[in-house]
Amino acid sequence: RGGEEESRSSWGTSDKVLFVARQNDEKWSAQNDVLVTRLVQERLGFRRVFAALSASRRPMVVHNGLYDVLFMMHHFHSPLPTSLDQFKLMVRDCFGDIYDTKVLISSGSISKLSAVQSLAGTSLSELWNLMKEVDTFTHPAIKLPGGFGRYNIKCLHNAGWDALATGEIFAKVSRL
Repeated sequence: RGGEEESRSSWGTSDKVLFVARQNDEKWSAQNDVLVTRLVQERLGFRRVFAALSASRRPMVVHNGLYDVLFMMHHFHSPLPTSLDQFKLMVRDCFGDIYDTKVLISSGSISKLSAVQSLAGTSLSELWNLMKEVDTFTHPAIKLPGGFGRYNIKCLHNAGWDALATGEIFAKVSRL
C-alpha cells in the first residue's frame, strides 16, 4: 500500500492512531512497533498492576480495602457475582489471602489490644498512633531506605505513607 493512510479506532471512540504503511521500510516498521507497544502499555495502565498482584500470589495487606477490592475485581477481572460467597471465592482465586488491618483490629480477636482498642478508632491514623504505643520489643524494626525519611512523619492520604502505615500496623498486629 505504498503511501496510503489508514485510520484505526483504538479502545475509544475519540482516540485514533494513524498508521502509514510503507513497503520494505524496516526502520518505519520498528518505529511503528515501538509506538504501538507504548500506546498499548499506556492504555493498560493500572491493569498491569492488577495483573502483577494477581500473578504474585503474595498475601495482600489493605486497610479498610473492601471497596478497593470490589472496584478492582469489577473493572479489571469480571462482573461481580450476585452472592457474597461467590465473590469471596472469586477474590481468593484471583489474589489468594487478603488481610485488612481495620478488620483485624476491630474484630476484637487480638486479646493484647482488647483493653486499648476500644479507646481508639479504626482509622489508619488512629491505629498507627495506637501501634506506636504498643510495646515494640518483640516487633520488627522498620527502617526506611535513604530518601524515604519523609514517610516517618504522618502524611494522611499520601499513597506512600498510607502503605507504610498499613504495613507497620500489620507487622505489629501479626506478632501479637
